[in-house]
Amino acid sequence: CMASTCDPDDYTTCPGYPDSICLEQDNGEGACYLDCVPFDGSGLCGPGAQCQVQSDDESIGLCYYTGSKAAGETCTPTDTGTDCIEGTVCVNLGSSAQPDRHCSTVCRVFEDGPTGCLTGELCMVPAICLPANLGVFDDVAVGAECTEGDYLYCGNESGRLTGICDDAPSGGAELRCYAWCRLAESNGDCDAGFTCTDTDWGNGLGVCVGD
Repeated sequence: CMASTCDPDDYTTCPGYPDSICLEQDNGEGACYLDCVPFDGSGLCGPGAQCQVQSDDESIGLCYYTGSKAAGETCTPTDTGTDCIEGTVCVNLGSSAQPDRHCSTVCRVFEDGPTGCLTGELCMVPAICLPANLGVFDDVAVGAECTEGDYLYCGNESGRLTGICDDAPSGGAELRCYAWCRLAESNGDCDAGFTCTDTDWGNGLGVCVGD
């Protein structure tokens, strides 16, 4: 899954570059991570590893070793491993000073069907199930005016938060729940009469804005 150490100041120093890149670890050293495409079913990462989503639009991934902890259990990740079973990742719901790490289910924000999230969780960007009471969610539908503040997730559709509260498309005039869209998909994620528009969010995502 991962190759040897590398120069953390130069991400191109892995033997398999550009199919693997060098990232700096907590100890200051570099480690090589194999590039992968999330959810493509290729098994590129090999046994005992999985493709972990690295971008909000779910298009970029890196191979990480899996572990034995199930969704909801506490976990202790390493630089190259999640400590969680396949299909879950270790997420810190606390702070760096007071971490609260648990295995959370990986989900698909841009796909229909069951999310796989535990009771009391919602599927949100970037492809992860998190508690609904985490304070990052405004309970309004896509197209409605947001009431809790900007840059909160919104648009709960069958357990998926499909939108973001933003005022950028209106030039700051109104705070509204806009549906997420993947810029690489052109207008494929937007309803008829809407255009996938690049805002200030970045990481491959835009929002659907009415024509």
